[in-house]
Amino acid sequence: MQVQCNKDELSLVLQELTSVVPTTTMIPVLNNILVDINDGNLNLVSSDLEIGLTINIPCKADSNITTTVPGKLFAEIVRSLNEPIVTMEVQTDSVKILGDNSEFFINCIDPGEFPILPEVSGKAFTLKKDNLLHSYERVIPAVLTKGEGNIAYSCILLETNANEFKFVTTDGQRLILSKFWDNADFNSLHILLPPKTFNILGRIWPRDESEVQFTVSEREISFTFKTKRLVSRILEADFPAYEKVIPENVSFSFKVDKNSLLGTLQRAYIIVRNGTKRVSLDLVSDILTVSGQDPERGWVTEKIKVIESNGGEWSGLFDAKKLIDGISGVDTEEVVIETSGPFHPLLIREPDSDNYIYVLVSLKSS
Repeated sequence: MQVQCNKDELSLVLQELTSVVPTTTMIPVLNNILVDINDGNLNLVSSDLEIGLTINIPCKADSNITTTVPGKLFAEIVRSLNEPIVTMEVQTDSVKILGDNSEFFINCIDPGEFPILPEVSGKAFTLKKDNLLHSYERVIPAVLTKGEGNIAYSCILLETNANEFKFVTTDGQRLILSKFWDNADFNSLHILLPPKTFNILGRIWPRDESEVQFTVSEREISFTFKTKRLVSRILEADFPAYEKVIPENVSFSFKVDKNSLLGTLQRAYIIVRNGTKRVSLDLVSDILTVSGQDPERGWVTEKIKVIESNGGEWSGLFDAKKLIDGISGVDTEEVVIETSGPFHPLLIREPDSDNYIYVLVSLKSS
């Protein structure tokens, strides 16, 4: 059967779908995209068994058929075409792509081997793009690469209480919490999701849609737009009791201009990034001294006047990059830094707010 669709639209959709296709897999059909042509719609699906994405676009077709096409190969061929309309001859075991002066023949895999994307039933909620993706971007630094340790350290905790919505991550050395509020009552959720879910969600979010509908069932969560649906498996792991990690009482605190501190730390990182990776913070009489040294490169020191401080003199040693990550997550012009002592964790937050909390362990001097 012959199928025609807009080349630019198909190419964009295939880029989004191949972001789900696993880099390596022992299951050959997961390298493919399910192609389902039904009543003038081209329905495309990709899956890595943990996350599934389905997108539909209009097409012209003389009948209905289903097959699976090697995803990345298909996307590369379509992207290379000059014709504004892609013409394909689709069979269950093959797809022929026709250009004005070219032909591509692709072998397909039986669509019966492709995993079925589950239907997610439950109460549907609506979330705004800015709230959801900004919280994800804030907490992603504390997510370890999958397989590096405790599975909970490779996940994002999504937690709700009425209209409060939280994202929490930890890698064992730091903890990041970002939250926002909405008019809807999200009930009480406590679920773990792979970070890839939100990475792909950001990629596929249509420019003309500011909200997404999400639905949570016992084992899956889905995010639905007009022509797209992303389904993610909910992971099973014991996330640490993060509330116990956040200091309730502090002995030292100071407020400083965010950009001044961030710039100072970034300059210090130039010296320490290939060696010790550590910087010292020393607060004396409202002057914060940031210093670092490397046996081969040399040393750096820079002073900043803080806006206000409480608790007297204080000093601490920290991982420079992780400190930069924590300051970068602050949305306000000023940042508050608190601790209970030289060897206690550092708490980074925004003034008069608990919307963002970054807890970083201190290091021992060698």
